[in-house]
Amino acid sequence: MKYVNAILLVINFHASSAFFQASKSIHTLDTASYNTLVRQTSTVWLVDFYAPWCPHCRHFAPQYEKVARAFASSNIKIGAVDCVQESSICDDEKIDRYPSIQLLQVHRGTAEPRIFQMRRFSDFRDVIDWVVEQCVKDGIDTGAVNYAIPSGNLDDGGAEGGNQTAIVPLEDSIQLKYARLCEAGATALYTLENSIFLGSSSLSTETYEAALNWMEALAASFPLEQNRAALGKLLTQYKTRSTWVKSAWRKIFFAWRAEAKATMFPLGIFDLVKEGTKGDGSASIQQKSDGKRWRNCQTFTCGLWTLFHSMTVGVRYKDCKLRPSQVAVAIHTFIEHFFGCEECVEHFLKENPPAVMSQLQKSDDDGGEASIIWLWDMHNAVNERTEKAFWPPSSVCKTCYIETDEVSKVNETSVVSYMVASYQQLEGDVWSLRYNVEGVGGAVRGSISKRVRHYLLLLSAVIFLLWVVYLLLRSRRHNALHFLKSNRTHIA
Repeated sequence: MKYVNAILLVINFHASSAFFQASKSIHTLDTASYNTLVRQTSTVWLVDFYAPWCPHCRHFAPQYEKVARAFASSNIKIGAVDCVQESSICDDEKIDRYPSIQLLQVHRGTAEPRIFQMRRFSDFRDVIDWVVEQCVKDGIDTGAVNYAIPSGNLDDGGAEGGNQTAIVPLEDSIQLKYARLCEAGATALYTLENSIFLGSSSLSTETYEAALNWMEALAASFPLEQNRAALGKLLTQYKTRSTWVKSAWRKIFFAWRAEAKATMFPLGIFDLVKEGTKGDGSASIQQKSDGKRWRNCQTFTCGLWTLFHSMTVGVRYKDCKLRPSQVAVAIHTFIEHFFGCEECVEHFLKENPPAVMSQLQKSDDDGGEASIIWLWDMHNAVNERTEKAFWPPSSVCKTCYIETDEVSKVNETSVVSYMVASYQQLEGDVWSLRYNVEGVGGAVRGSISKRVRHYLLLLSAVIFLLWVVYLLLRSRRHNALHFLKSNRTHIA
Protein backbone atom coordinates (compact mmCIF):
# COMPACT_ATOMS: atom_id res chain seq x y z
CA MET A 1 0.00 0.00 0.00
CA LYS A 2 1.09 3.51 -0.70
CA TYR A 3 0.64 6.13 2.03
CA VAL A 4 0.28 9.81 1.06
CA ASN A 5 0.40 12.46 3.81
CA ALA A 6 -1.08 10.07 6.36
CA ILE A 7 -0.35 9.64 10.04
CA LEU A 8 -2.10 6.59 11.42
CA LEU A 9 -3.73 6.58 14.83
CA VAL A 10 -4.61 3.43 16.77
CA ILE A 11 -7.76 3.53 18.86
CA ASN A 12 -9.78 1.06 20.91
CA PHE A 13 -12.53 -0.48 18.84
CA HIS A 14 -15.46 -1.83 20.85
CA ALA A 15 -18.44 -0.91 18.72
CA SER A 16 -19.01 -4.22 16.96
CA SER A 17 -18.47 -6.43 20.01
CA ALA A 18 -21.33 -8.04 21.87
CA PHE A 19 -22.06 -6.62 25.32
CA PHE A 20 -21.87 -8.40 28.68
CA GLN A 21 -19.46 -11.13 27.55
CA ALA A 22 -17.51 -10.78 30.80
CA SER A 23 -20.53 -10.20 33.00
CA LYS A 24 -21.09 -12.54 35.95
CA SER A 25 -24.70 -11.44 36.44
CA ILE A 26 -26.21 -11.39 32.94
CA HIS A 27 -27.01 -14.41 30.76
CA THR A 28 -26.02 -13.80 27.14
CA LEU A 29 -28.79 -15.57 25.23
CA ASP A 30 -28.54 -17.15 21.79
CA THR A 31 -31.30 -18.93 19.88
CA ALA A 32 -30.84 -22.27 21.65
CA SER A 33 -30.60 -20.89 25.19
CA TYR A 34 -33.44 -18.42 24.59
CA ASN A 35 -35.76 -21.23 23.54
CA THR A 36 -34.72 -23.50 26.42
CA LEU A 37 -34.38 -21.02 29.28
CA VAL A 38 -36.97 -18.40 28.37
CA ARG A 39 -39.66 -19.68 26.03
CA GLN A 40 -40.01 -23.19 27.43
CA THR A 41 -40.17 -22.25 31.12
CA SER A 42 -42.37 -20.17 33.40
CA THR A 43 -39.40 -18.35 34.93
CA VAL A 44 -39.69 -14.57 34.94
CA TRP A 45 -36.97 -13.02 32.77
CA LEU A 46 -35.83 -9.44 32.32
CA VAL A 47 -34.15 -9.19 28.91
CA ASP A 48 -32.24 -6.36 27.25
CA PHE A 49 -32.61 -6.57 23.45
CA TYR A 50 -29.82 -4.38 22.06
CA ALA A 51 -27.62 -3.65 19.05
CA PRO A 52 -23.86 -3.13 19.57
CA TRP A 53 -23.83 -0.16 17.18
CA CYS A 54 -26.55 1.71 19.13
CA PRO A 55 -25.08 4.57 21.25
CA HIS A 56 -27.95 4.48 23.77
CA CYS A 57 -27.47 0.73 24.17
CA ARG A 58 -23.81 1.27 25.02
CA HIS A 59 -24.62 4.10 27.42
CA PHE A 60 -27.29 2.07 29.19
CA ALA A 61 -25.25 -1.16 29.43
CA PRO A 62 -23.49 -0.22 32.73
CA GLN A 63 -26.90 0.63 34.22
CA TYR A 64 -28.27 -2.73 33.14
CA GLU A 65 -25.32 -4.45 34.79
CA LYS A 66 -26.35 -2.78 38.05
CA VAL A 67 -29.93 -3.97 37.53
CA ALA A 68 -28.59 -7.51 37.19
CA ARG A 69 -26.63 -7.17 40.43
CA ALA A 70 -29.74 -5.94 42.23
CA PHE A 71 -31.68 -9.06 41.19
CA ALA A 72 -28.76 -11.48 41.61
CA SER A 73 -30.39 -13.23 44.59
CA SER A 74 -33.99 -12.81 43.44
CA ASN A 75 -36.44 -15.03 41.59
CA ILE A 76 -35.94 -13.06 38.37
CA LYS A 77 -33.39 -14.03 35.75
CA ILE A 78 -31.49 -11.35 33.84
CA GLY A 79 -30.59 -11.85 30.18
CA ALA A 80 -29.43 -9.98 27.10
CA VAL A 81 -29.80 -10.60 23.36
CA ASP A 82 -27.54 -9.11 20.69
CA CYS A 83 -30.03 -8.38 17.90
CA VAL A 84 -27.27 -8.23 15.28
CA GLN A 85 -25.93 -11.70 16.00
CA GLU A 86 -29.29 -13.20 17.04
CA SER A 87 -31.58 -11.45 14.56
CA SER A 88 -34.05 -14.35 14.42
CA ILE A 89 -34.91 -13.92 18.12
CA CYS A 90 -35.47 -10.20 17.73
CA ASP A 91 -37.53 -10.72 14.58
CA ASP A 92 -39.77 -13.20 16.43
CA GLU A 93 -40.16 -10.81 19.36
CA LYS A 94 -40.85 -7.91 16.95
CA ILE A 95 -38.08 -5.74 18.39
CA ASP A 96 -38.17 -2.46 16.47
CA ARG A 97 -36.25 -0.13 18.81
CA TYR A 98 -33.02 -0.39 20.79
CA PRO A 99 -32.50 -0.89 23.60
CA SER A 100 -35.75 -2.69 24.37
CA ILE A 101 -36.03 -3.80 28.01
CA GLN A 102 -38.74 -6.43 28.39
CA LEU A 103 -40.12 -8.39 31.31
CA LEU A 104 -41.15 -11.84 30.08
CA GLN A 105 -43.47 -14.45 31.64
CA VAL A 106 -44.65 -11.93 34.22
CA HIS A 107 -48.26 -11.87 33.06
CA ARG A 108 -49.64 -15.36 33.65
CA GLY A 109 -51.76 -16.84 30.88
CA THR A 110 -50.34 -14.71 28.06
CA ALA A 111 -47.08 -14.46 26.18
CA GLU A 112 -47.29 -10.68 25.94
CA PRO A 113 -44.23 -9.02 27.53
CA ARG A 114 -44.14 -5.90 29.64
CA ILE A 115 -41.96 -3.26 27.97
CA PHE A 116 -40.00 -0.64 29.89
CA GLN A 117 -40.35 2.87 28.43
CA MET A 118 -36.70 3.75 27.92
CA ARG A 119 -35.61 7.36 28.10
CA ARG A 120 -32.17 8.90 27.75
CA PHE A 121 -31.79 9.56 31.47
CA SER A 122 -33.23 6.24 32.65
CA ASP A 123 -30.95 4.57 35.17
CA PHE A 124 -30.85 1.25 37.01
CA ARG A 125 -33.15 2.48 39.82
CA ASP A 126 -35.91 3.28 37.32
CA VAL A 127 -35.73 -0.24 35.92
CA ILE A 128 -35.63 -1.91 39.34
CA ASP A 129 -38.68 0.04 40.54
CA TRP A 130 -40.54 -0.77 37.33
CA VAL A 131 -39.79 -4.51 37.56
CA VAL A 132 -40.93 -4.69 41.19
CA GLU A 133 -44.09 -2.73 40.34
CA GLN A 134 -44.97 -5.10 37.48
CA CYS A 135 -44.39 -8.19 39.62
CA VAL A 136 -46.52 -6.83 42.47
CA LYS A 137 -49.28 -6.05 39.98
CA ASP A 138 -49.37 -9.71 38.91
CA GLY A 139 -48.81 -11.22 42.35
CA ILE A 140 -45.32 -12.54 41.62
CA ASP A 141 -42.79 -12.84 44.41
CA THR A 142 -39.56 -11.18 43.27
CA GLY A 143 -37.54 -12.54 46.17
CA ALA A 144 -34.62 -10.57 47.60
CA VAL A 145 -33.82 -7.34 45.74
CA ASN A 146 -30.62 -5.50 46.63
CA TYR A 147 -31.07 -1.75 46.21
CA ALA A 148 -27.62 -0.93 47.63
CA ILE A 149 -25.80 -0.95 44.30
CA PRO A 150 -22.58 1.12 44.19
CA SER A 151 -22.61 4.01 41.73
CA GLY A 152 -18.96 3.70 40.70
CA ASN A 153 -17.50 2.05 37.60
CA LEU A 154 -18.11 -1.63 37.01
CA ASP A 155 -15.24 -3.97 37.60
CA ASP A 156 -16.28 -7.15 35.81
CA GLY A 157 -16.31 -6.17 32.17
CA GLY A 158 -19.90 -5.06 31.73
CA ALA A 159 -20.48 -3.89 28.18
CA GLU A 160 -16.88 -3.86 27.10
CA GLY A 161 -15.86 -6.06 24.22
CA GLY A 162 -12.43 -7.28 23.21
CA ASN A 163 -9.59 -4.91 22.49
CA GLN A 164 -9.45 -4.40 18.75
CA THR A 165 -7.75 -1.70 16.78
CA ALA A 166 -8.84 0.53 13.94
CA ILE A 167 -6.53 2.54 11.74
CA VAL A 168 -7.67 6.10 11.19
CA PRO A 169 -5.97 8.40 8.68
CA LEU A 170 -5.86 12.17 9.00
CA GLU A 171 -8.76 14.29 7.76
CA ASP A 172 -7.04 15.59 4.62
CA SER A 173 -5.60 12.28 3.40
CA ILE A 174 -6.66 10.32 0.35
CA GLN A 175 -7.03 7.29 2.62
CA LEU A 176 -9.89 8.94 4.50
CA LYS A 177 -11.79 9.60 1.28
CA TYR A 178 -11.30 5.96 0.33
CA ALA A 179 -12.42 4.90 3.82
CA ARG A 180 -15.60 6.97 3.55
CA LEU A 181 -16.43 5.35 0.23
CA CYS A 182 -15.91 1.86 1.67
CA GLU A 183 -17.91 2.62 4.80
CA ALA A 184 -20.76 4.15 2.82
CA GLY A 185 -20.91 0.92 0.80
CA ALA A 186 -20.80 -1.37 3.82
CA THR A 187 -23.49 0.66 5.57
CA ALA A 188 -25.73 0.77 2.50
CA LEU A 189 -25.41 -3.01 2.25
CA TYR A 190 -26.42 -3.44 5.89
CA THR A 191 -29.47 -1.21 5.53
CA LEU A 192 -30.68 -3.15 2.50
CA GLU A 193 -30.19 -6.52 4.14
CA ASN A 194 -31.22 -5.86 7.74
CA SER A 195 -32.45 -2.37 8.60
CA ILE A 196 -35.46 -2.33 6.27
CA PHE A 197 -36.84 -5.37 8.13
CA LEU A 198 -36.43 -3.82 11.58
CA GLY A 199 -39.01 -5.41 13.89
CA SER A 200 -40.79 -7.19 11.04
CA SER A 201 -40.33 -10.12 8.68
CA SER A 202 -42.14 -8.46 5.78
CA LEU A 203 -42.49 -5.21 3.84
CA SER A 204 -45.91 -4.00 2.76
CA THR A 205 -47.81 -0.76 2.17
CA GLU A 206 -46.08 1.94 4.26
CA THR A 207 -42.83 0.09 4.97
CA TYR A 208 -42.66 -1.10 1.35
CA GLU A 209 -42.90 2.49 0.11
CA ALA A 210 -40.35 3.67 2.68
CA ALA A 211 -37.87 1.00 1.56
CA LEU A 212 -38.59 1.85 -2.08
CA ASN A 213 -37.82 5.53 -1.48
CA TRP A 214 -34.59 4.57 0.27
CA MET A 215 -33.43 2.32 -2.59
CA GLU A 216 -34.31 4.94 -5.19
CA ALA A 217 -32.24 7.52 -3.32
CA LEU A 218 -29.28 5.13 -3.04
CA ALA A 219 -29.43 4.24 -6.73
CA ALA A 220 -29.53 7.94 -7.64
CA SER A 221 -26.98 9.49 -5.28
CA PHE A 222 -24.49 6.84 -4.14
CA PRO A 223 -20.88 7.66 -5.13
CA LEU A 224 -19.58 6.56 -8.56
CA GLU A 225 -21.60 5.65 -11.63
CA GLN A 226 -20.78 1.93 -11.61
CA ASN A 227 -22.04 1.67 -8.02
CA ARG A 228 -25.26 3.49 -8.86
CA ALA A 229 -25.78 1.16 -11.83
CA ALA A 230 -25.42 -1.91 -9.59
CA LEU A 231 -27.84 -0.48 -7.02
CA GLY A 232 -30.23 0.33 -9.86
CA LYS A 233 -30.36 -3.36 -10.79
CA LEU A 234 -31.34 -4.25 -7.22
CA LEU A 235 -34.00 -1.53 -7.28
CA THR A 236 -35.46 -3.02 -10.47
CA GLN A 237 -35.76 -6.42 -8.80
CA TYR A 238 -37.36 -4.86 -5.72
CA LYS A 239 -40.08 -3.30 -7.88
CA THR A 240 -41.13 -6.68 -9.28
CA ARG A 241 -43.29 -7.23 -6.18
CA SER A 242 -45.63 -5.07 -4.13
CA THR A 243 -44.75 -6.88 -0.89
CA TRP A 244 -41.67 -8.73 0.33
CA VAL A 245 -41.05 -11.30 3.03
CA LYS A 246 -37.57 -11.33 4.50
CA SER A 247 -36.62 -14.82 3.31
CA ALA A 248 -37.58 -14.11 -0.32
CA TRP A 249 -35.82 -10.75 -0.31
CA ARG A 250 -32.61 -12.26 1.03
CA LYS A 251 -32.44 -14.77 -1.82
CA ILE A 252 -32.67 -11.92 -4.33
CA PHE A 253 -30.33 -9.75 -2.30
CA PHE A 254 -27.51 -12.28 -1.96
CA ALA A 255 -27.70 -13.24 -5.63
CA TRP A 256 -27.41 -9.55 -6.53
CA ARG A 257 -24.60 -9.04 -4.06
CA ALA A 258 -22.54 -11.87 -5.56
CA GLU A 259 -22.83 -10.25 -9.00
CA ALA A 260 -22.32 -6.67 -7.76
CA LYS A 261 -19.07 -7.51 -5.99
CA ALA A 262 -17.29 -7.76 -9.33
CA THR A 263 -18.55 -4.46 -10.74
CA MET A 264 -18.70 -1.99 -7.87
CA PHE A 265 -15.76 0.17 -6.80
CA PRO A 266 -13.82 -0.66 -4.77
CA LEU A 267 -14.14 -4.20 -6.11
CA GLY A 268 -14.11 -5.53 -2.53
CA ILE A 269 -16.40 -2.84 -1.12
CA PHE A 270 -18.65 -5.47 0.47
CA ASP A 271 -15.72 -7.31 2.05
CA LEU A 272 -15.99 -4.83 4.92
CA VAL A 273 -19.00 -6.80 6.14
CA LYS A 274 -18.33 -9.91 8.17
CA GLU A 275 -20.35 -12.88 6.98
CA GLY A 276 -22.77 -14.55 9.35
CA THR A 277 -21.87 -18.06 10.48
CA LYS A 278 -25.35 -19.37 11.18
CA GLY A 279 -26.15 -20.49 7.64
CA ASP A 280 -28.94 -17.97 7.12
CA GLY A 281 -26.89 -15.50 5.14
CA SER A 282 -27.04 -12.89 7.87
CA ALA A 283 -24.25 -10.35 8.21
CA SER A 284 -23.10 -7.81 10.74
CA ILE A 285 -21.52 -4.41 10.24
CA GLN A 286 -18.31 -5.61 11.87
CA GLN A 287 -15.35 -4.75 9.68
CA LYS A 288 -12.37 -6.90 8.82
CA SER A 289 -9.26 -6.30 10.89
CA ASP A 290 -6.74 -7.62 8.36
CA GLY A 291 -5.64 -4.12 7.34
CA LYS A 292 -6.67 -4.59 3.71
CA ARG A 293 -9.30 -1.87 3.94
CA TRP A 294 -9.07 1.51 5.60
CA ARG A 295 -11.72 2.22 8.15
CA ASN A 296 -12.60 5.33 10.07
CA CYS A 297 -15.93 4.71 11.80
CA GLN A 298 -16.35 2.82 15.05
CA THR A 299 -20.15 2.47 14.97
CA PHE A 300 -22.98 1.79 12.56
CA THR A 301 -24.39 5.25 13.31
CA CYS A 302 -21.11 6.80 12.17
CA GLY A 303 -21.39 4.75 8.98
CA LEU A 304 -24.93 6.05 8.50
CA TRP A 305 -23.79 9.66 8.80
CA THR A 306 -21.08 8.94 6.23
CA LEU A 307 -23.66 7.42 3.89
CA PHE A 308 -26.17 10.25 4.44
CA HIS A 309 -23.56 12.94 3.72
CA SER A 310 -22.39 11.05 0.63
CA MET A 311 -25.99 11.03 -0.62
CA THR A 312 -26.73 14.72 -0.01
CA VAL A 313 -23.67 15.74 -2.02
CA GLY A 314 -24.43 12.97 -4.53
CA VAL A 315 -27.35 14.91 -6.00
CA ARG A 316 -24.71 16.90 -7.90
CA TYR A 317 -23.80 13.90 -10.06
CA LYS A 318 -24.89 14.49 -13.66
CA ASP A 319 -26.92 11.27 -13.84
CA CYS A 320 -28.78 11.82 -10.55
CA LYS A 321 -32.50 11.62 -11.34
CA LEU A 322 -33.71 12.87 -7.96
CA ARG A 323 -33.93 16.41 -6.67
CA PRO A 324 -32.02 17.30 -3.48
CA SER A 325 -35.18 17.43 -1.36
CA GLN A 326 -36.18 13.94 -2.53
CA VAL A 327 -32.91 12.50 -1.23
CA ALA A 328 -33.41 14.41 2.03
CA VAL A 329 -36.95 13.03 2.36
CA ALA A 330 -35.65 9.49 1.71
CA ILE A 331 -33.14 9.93 4.56
CA HIS A 332 -35.92 11.31 6.77
CA THR A 333 -38.16 8.35 5.90
CA PHE A 334 -35.38 5.84 6.56
CA ILE A 335 -34.76 7.23 10.05
CA GLU A 336 -38.48 7.31 10.82
CA HIS A 337 -39.12 3.69 9.81
CA PHE A 338 -35.84 1.78 9.96
CA PHE A 339 -33.55 3.26 12.61
CA GLY A 340 -33.63 1.32 15.86
CA CYS A 341 -32.87 4.01 18.45
CA GLU A 342 -36.32 5.12 19.64
CA GLU A 343 -35.18 8.27 21.40
CA CYS A 344 -33.00 9.26 18.44
CA VAL A 345 -35.99 8.92 16.11
CA GLU A 346 -38.18 11.01 18.43
CA HIS A 347 -35.61 13.82 18.51
CA PHE A 348 -35.12 13.70 14.75
CA LEU A 349 -38.83 13.82 13.92
CA LYS A 350 -39.41 16.61 16.42
CA GLU A 351 -36.67 18.73 14.84
CA ASN A 352 -37.78 17.89 11.29
CA PRO A 353 -41.56 18.27 11.01
CA PRO A 354 -43.23 18.31 7.56
CA ALA A 355 -42.79 22.10 7.37
CA VAL A 356 -38.99 21.74 7.42
CA MET A 357 -39.02 19.15 4.65
CA SER A 358 -41.38 21.31 2.58
CA GLN A 359 -38.99 24.23 2.97
CA LEU A 360 -36.19 22.11 1.53
CA GLN A 361 -38.27 21.54 -1.61
CA LYS A 362 -38.30 25.29 -2.25
CA SER A 363 -34.49 25.28 -2.32
CA ASP A 364 -34.01 22.50 -4.86
CA ASP A 365 -32.58 24.84 -7.47
CA ASP A 366 -29.59 25.87 -5.35
CA GLY A 367 -27.56 22.80 -6.32
CA GLY A 368 -28.48 20.92 -3.16
CA GLU A 369 -26.78 23.36 -0.79
CA ALA A 370 -29.83 23.61 1.49
CA SER A 371 -30.02 19.82 1.87
CA ILE A 372 -26.29 19.59 2.56
CA ILE A 373 -26.54 22.24 5.28
CA TRP A 374 -29.73 20.65 6.66
CA LEU A 375 -28.01 17.29 7.22
CA TRP A 376 -24.84 18.92 8.52
CA ASP A 377 -26.96 20.88 11.02
CA MET A 378 -28.76 17.69 12.11
CA HIS A 379 -25.41 15.96 12.58
CA ASN A 380 -24.17 18.70 14.89
CA ALA A 381 -27.47 18.80 16.78
CA VAL A 382 -26.90 15.13 17.62
CA ASN A 383 -23.28 15.88 18.56
CA GLU A 384 -24.46 18.60 20.93
CA ARG A 385 -27.08 16.36 22.52
CA THR A 386 -24.55 13.55 23.02
CA GLU A 387 -21.88 15.98 24.25
CA LYS A 388 -19.56 15.54 21.29
CA ALA A 389 -17.45 18.19 19.60
CA PHE A 390 -18.81 20.44 16.86
CA TRP A 391 -17.95 19.13 13.41
CA PRO A 392 -15.88 19.86 11.48
CA PRO A 393 -13.60 21.63 13.97
CA SER A 394 -11.96 24.87 12.93
CA SER A 395 -8.60 23.09 12.91
CA VAL A 396 -9.86 21.03 9.95
CA CYS A 397 -11.94 23.66 8.14
CA LYS A 398 -10.59 27.09 9.05
CA THR A 399 -12.87 28.93 6.62
CA CYS A 400 -16.04 27.24 7.92
CA TYR A 401 -16.31 29.73 10.77
CA ILE A 402 -16.15 33.50 10.91
CA GLU A 403 -14.64 34.69 14.16
CA THR A 404 -16.04 37.88 15.69
CA ASP A 405 -15.49 39.59 19.01
CA GLU A 406 -18.54 37.95 20.55
CA VAL A 407 -19.30 34.70 18.76
CA SER A 408 -18.11 32.37 16.02
CA LYS A 409 -20.51 32.34 13.05
CA VAL A 410 -20.86 29.56 10.51
CA ASN A 411 -19.81 30.26 6.94
CA GLU A 412 -22.30 28.01 5.14
CA THR A 413 -20.65 28.44 1.74
CA SER A 414 -17.39 27.06 3.13
CA VAL A 415 -19.22 24.26 4.93
CA VAL A 416 -20.83 23.17 1.65
CA SER A 417 -17.44 23.28 -0.09
CA TYR A 418 -15.92 21.20 2.69
CA MET A 419 -18.72 18.60 2.54
CA VAL A 420 -18.51 18.30 -1.24
CA ALA A 421 -14.72 17.96 -1.16
CA SER A 422 -14.92 15.33 1.60
CA TYR A 423 -17.81 13.16 0.39
CA GLN A 424 -18.25 13.61 -3.35
CA GLN A 425 -16.52 10.92 -5.40
CA LEU A 426 -15.98 11.91 -9.02
CA GLU A 427 -15.42 9.36 -11.78
CA GLY A 428 -11.92 10.73 -12.31
CA ASP A 429 -11.10 10.03 -8.66
CA VAL A 430 -11.18 6.25 -9.15
CA TRP A 431 -7.63 6.01 -10.49
CA SER A 432 -6.28 8.33 -7.80
CA LEU A 433 -8.09 6.53 -4.98
CA ARG A 434 -6.96 3.09 -6.06
CA TYR A 435 -3.41 4.23 -6.87
CA ASN A 436 -2.89 5.84 -3.46
CA VAL A 437 -4.34 2.92 -1.53
CA GLU A 438 -3.43 -0.13 -3.61
CA GLY A 439 -0.52 1.11 -5.72
CA VAL A 440 -0.05 1.08 -9.49
CA GLY A 441 -1.11 -2.55 -9.92
CA GLY A 442 -4.41 -1.96 -8.17
CA ALA A 443 -5.05 1.18 -10.21
CA VAL A 444 -4.44 -0.64 -13.47
CA ARG A 445 -6.64 -3.55 -12.44
CA GLY A 446 -9.37 -1.21 -11.28
CA SER A 447 -9.33 0.81 -14.50
CA ILE A 448 -9.89 -2.20 -16.73
CA SER A 449 -13.52 -3.21 -17.10
CA LYS A 450 -14.68 -6.80 -16.85
CA ARG A 451 -15.51 -6.92 -20.58
CA VAL A 452 -12.07 -5.56 -21.54
CA ARG A 453 -10.42 -8.14 -19.29
CA HIS A 454 -12.32 -10.87 -21.14
CA TYR A 455 -11.15 -9.48 -24.49
CA LEU A 456 -7.56 -9.33 -23.26
CA LEU A 457 -7.79 -12.91 -22.04
CA LEU A 458 -9.15 -14.02 -25.42
CA LEU A 459 -6.45 -12.06 -27.25
CA SER A 460 -3.79 -13.68 -25.07
CA ALA A 461 -5.17 -17.11 -25.92
CA VAL A 462 -5.12 -16.32 -29.66
CA ILE A 463 -1.53 -15.04 -29.46
CA PHE A 464 -0.52 -18.19 -27.59
CA LEU A 465 -2.10 -20.41 -30.25
CA LEU A 466 -0.40 -18.45 -33.04
CA TRP A 467 2.90 -18.86 -31.23
CA VAL A 468 2.36 -22.62 -30.99
CA VAL A 469 1.51 -22.78 -34.71
CA TYR A 470 4.64 -20.75 -35.48
CA LEU A 471 6.80 -23.14 -33.47
CA LEU A 472 5.26 -26.15 -35.23
CA LEU A 473 5.81 -24.64 -38.68
CA ARG A 474 9.34 -23.67 -37.76
CA SER A 475 10.02 -27.19 -36.54
CA ARG A 476 8.64 -28.70 -39.76
CA ARG A 477 10.72 -26.30 -41.89
CA HIS A 478 13.82 -27.20 -39.90
CA ASN A 479 13.14 -30.91 -40.41
CA ALA A 480 12.58 -30.41 -44.15
CA LEU A 481 15.85 -28.51 -44.56
CA HIS A 482 17.67 -31.16 -42.59
CA PHE A 483 16.18 -33.85 -44.85
CA LEU A 484 17.25 -32.02 -48.05
CA LYS A 485 20.74 -31.47 -46.71
CA SER A 486 21.06 -35.15 -45.84
CA ASN A 487 19.94 -36.18 -49.34
CA ARG A 488 22.46 -33.86 -51.00
CA THR A 489 25.25 -35.30 -48.89
CA HIS A 490 24.16 -38.82 -49.76
CA ILE A 491 24.06 -38.07 -53.53
CA ALA A 492 27.47 -36.42 -53.42
